[in-house]
Amino acid sequence: LVMRLARVSRPLRTLSMLPSAKTIVETVVSSLGSLSEAFKLLLFAILFFAIMGQQLFHGDLKHRCVDVATNATVSDDDVCAPNDSIFNALGTACGAGQACLPVGDNPNS
Repeated sequence: LVMRLARVSRPLRTLSMLPSAKTIVETVVSSLGSLSEAFKLLLFAILFFAIMGQQLFHGDLKHRCVDVATNATVSDDDVCAPNDSIFNALGTACGAGQACLPVGDNPNS
């Protein structure tokens, strides 16, 4: 244990020999308090937008074009957009005799 502590102190001795490196380390250590506040704000923003995305887009990736006559999915890869979805401009339009219905699970879930 004592030998490990001696190994850890070796880079610290190097810092005391180089005044410019010592200044840089002191500056970084003193700015950690301000950086922690910025990281807290960043974490809050990420969580906020993640929750908003889940609430806005839940279930919208399950919709596929289904043939009304046979009740079979036309394509498993193409996501269509139902009329009440915010994806209307982004989703594929279903053809004649097809309906945009939720089928199965969300992809990559």
